[in-house]
Amino acid sequence: MKNSAKTFLVIIFLLIVTSPILAINSTASPNSSSSGLNKEIKIETAEEKVASIAGRLDVRKKEVIKNYFHLITTRIEAAINRLNKLVIRIESRIAKIEKSDKKIKVSSSKQQLIQAKENLASASAQLKEIENQMDIVIESNTPNEDFKKIKNMVTSLKKNLIETQKILTKVIGEIKGLQVGQTATTSALPKEVD
Repeated sequence: MKNSAKTFLVIIFLLIVTSPILAINSTASPNSSSSGLNKEIKIETAEEKVASIAGRLDVRKKEVIKNYFHLITTRIEAAINRLNKLVIRIESRIAKIEKSDKKIKVSSSKQQLIQAKENLASASAQLKEIENQMDIVIESNTPNEDFKKIKNMVTSLKKNLIETQKILTKVIGEIKGLQVGQTATTSALPKEVD
């Protein structure tokens, strides 16, 4: 009896130990297809999340580029406006000089001023063209190549503005009767009063 009780206990023990394994194997077969579906759904969900994050990053990058470009165009517009105001002041000064003394020749200054006006007009036109191109570049499929073109256009515009500023500086020097870099000298000693 002891032997039969021991074998009975061993059989029960084996059934208890192997029953979870049998239960797992019996439930694994029907669920294997559903777990595969779950994995596919999880993969698709992850891909959608990655795509939406990439889309948000693209939108954010575009916003950053637009803001930076707006800052650059604002600075360039301000420079053009400053130079236009300077042209107006120089024209006014030339008119006053001609009115006060007809012997003073300001024809070369006038010609340089005309060239400066033309440069400013072309700079304004270039800036409008750059702004139009930038809208196209932001939505293009090859922004790196298009940005190089815009960068070259902006560099050309800056050179144009620098040249205009040099012309106006030269005109101002001529109007004052001084060469650029020279200053009028005055005596540092006070005059004696008799």
